[in-house]
Order: sequence, then structure tokens, then C-alpha cells
Amino acid sequence: MCGWGDTIEMRLVVPARLSHDGKIYRRAVAIDRCIAPLVAALNNAGIRTVASCCGHGKGMGNIALDGGRELIIRPACICGHLWSDHFDSGECSAACHCTEYTMEALGL
Repeated sequence: MCGWGDTIEMRLVVPARLSHDGKIYRRAVAIDRCIAPLVAALNNAGIRTVASCCGHGKGMGNIALDGGRELIIRPACICGHLWSDHFDSGECSAACHCTEYTMEALGL
């Protein structure tokens, strides 16, 4: 995760439904540096993004897609276990303390 203000400028499509006059535009927007490659890949593949934030180490990040869906960016689990081990049961299936650490890091 990058810090607040650590961005790069990318030219992205602004869909007509989100523009002030109903026209499609390409404009420069600031994208968090650590997720810029993912945002670029999505847009280059024709999956339009409308907003994004990496979470800046204070929570989960997200990339909002045109059409109303959202991709969630979770910080990596330090033990290497699946996230479902932590969030489906509330506890890690192995004997470790990563659940406590991760929940604390997310402020949960």
C-alpha cells in the first residue's frame, strides 16, 4: 500500500453517464501508485473503472467499476493461509496469530 498522495496520473475514459454533459471523455486522473498497474490493466481490457483507492494501509482498498460493481483489495495475510480461513469461521484453521494481527491492522 502506498501513502496518501503517492499517485500517478493516468488518462482514463469518463463514461457518458458520469460526465456533466452526457458525453464520453478521456481525462487525466490521479491513481494510487501501488494499484495503478491493476487499474490500467482493467481499463486496457475494456473493464472501465470509475474510482479507486488502495486503502493506504488503513483498511481495504477498492476499485469501483462502471456498472456498479466493486473490486475489494485486501492486504496480504502474513501467514499465507486463505482469507476464507479467517473470515468464514472467524479463526485461522492453523495455530497462528495472523487473524488478530490482520483484524487489528484493518481496525476491525
